[in-house]
Amino acid sequence: MSRPASAGNPKSLLLFGGDVHHCWISQIELPDDAPPTKTRIWQMVCSGLRKELQLKERVALQLGHTRFAAAVGRALVSTTRTAMPRLRWPSVTRPHFRNQVGTLDIARGEVGVRVEEVSGS
Repeated sequence: MSRPASAGNPKSLLLFGGDVHHCWISQIELPDDAPPTKTRIWQMVCSGLRKELQLKERVALQLGHTRFAAAVGRALVSTTRTAMPRLRWPSVTRPHFRNQVGTLDIARGEVGVRVEEVSGS
């Protein structure tokens, strides 16, 4: 279904994901040769109720969110016939490792994301 030309581009686009045993938010960066846009693209990953991770698992996942891991990934890709991904998605939050619920709030044309920790009684 197409949108009328007068509607214009959205101010933001939000992608949701989960089931990775932790939570973070990234802002997607388009390739330099992409057409200019004012739309900001966000990725929100939130795994809800999950098993408790061991320390070594949390450390490994935290390392995956570092510039060092990105450099290692680029080095590994350079040894293959695969091109680097055209999109970049640096994290804007640090990873969180707790039971949490992500909620998309929509009210009067405004949209927000809320992440709340869930605890037992």
